Amino acid sequence: MEWRVHVAPAVAVSEVEQAADDVVAANGRLNEAVAAARAAGATWERIGAAVGITRRAANERWG
Repeated sequence: MEWRVHVAPAVAVSEVEQAADDVVAANGRLNEAVAAARAAGATWERIGAAVGITRRAANERWG
């Protein structure tokens, strides 16, 4: 059981890496969804509201 103490940090870091990969993938999907929403005629106000930010912040992030 002593080996678990030695591998625990590596296992924990692996979880961090996986979570970071998930964030990158989710951001990619979000960017694509925003582009599709804009192409469909959605306003920055509605897009901002959908993600919990202001119209201006949405425009600055994706505009």
